[in-house]
Amino acid sequence: MKIKGIYTPIITPFGKNNEIDYESLETILKFLLKKQIHGIVVGGTTGEYFSLNFQERIQLFDFVKKKVGNKCQLIAGTTSINANEAMELSLIAKYLGYKCILLGSPPYSQPTQEESAQFFLNVAKKVQIPIMMYNFPEKMAFEIKEPFLKKVMSNKFFTSIKHNSPNPAMIRHFVSTYPSLQIACGNDLQFLEFCTWGSESWIGGMSNCFPQLHLDIYKSAVMKKNFVTAKVKILKIKPIIDYVISIGKYTQSVKFIMHELGFCKETCRLPYLKLTTVEKKNVRKLIKLAL
Repeated sequence: MKIKGIYTPIITPFGKNNEIDYESLETILKFLLKKQIHGIVVGGTTGEYFSLNFQERIQLFDFVKKKVGNKCQLIAGTTSINANEAMELSLIAKYLGYKCILLGSPPYSQPTQEESAQFFLNVAKKVQIPIMMYNFPEKMAFEIKEPFLKKVMSNKFFTSIKHNSPNPAMIRHFVSTYPSLQIACGNDLQFLEFCTWGSESWIGGMSNCFPQLHLDIYKSAVMKKNFVTAKVKILKIKPIIDYVISIGKYTQSVKFIMHELGFCKETCRLPYLKLTTVEKKNVRKLIKLAL
């Protein structure tokens, strides 16, 4: 499976009683498809998978697959704090027709490199579809390093990695040691740096809100190799990303922006709360710069 383009880790909108708001979700899906987004990640971090129960996650996979079909690539996020649940979700995603899963090491448990690698290999043996490895140490409490890669990369199903790590040296390591590994940028402000090392894909939460800007940046950087233009465009989105990261409320902010754009309620599930009045005021100002 070729990973190329802009992939939106779609939000999970919630209704007034905190239930999944499928009507709003369908509206967002139609919006992204109209913009011709290249792919959608279902059940990622921006989708608040950690606040969904097992059945809700399955229902979400099923709903999105039925609505999207083959109109763009779909990736199922199957990471779970429970390794057995992650295995089950991965198998169900395959059954529902997903051609790729996004899998992270079970958060909080902090397995060793060898333990995590064996878990990934067990999933690959059972599921037998392409796996995008999720490297996000800040969220996973685990960083993919060479001992892990050495153990798993001989397996044909490990075709890509979503990389969001403060360690830039790992990108160079991926490219030089595993040239067939497709590297997807997982950091909203580092896409151009990833492109210089051959990356052709970006999984960014803000593409929920500003898909056209993300697509324009991709076309400039990857298709036209015009980094000057791409830099100008990425600087449009930088202020709002810098701000939401500074207040520590990335997903909450994405939800609020989508609310301001008329797509859904701003509601997140606990432990997340709505933005404060001051934060909302600041985000509103920054939205205008990105549009």
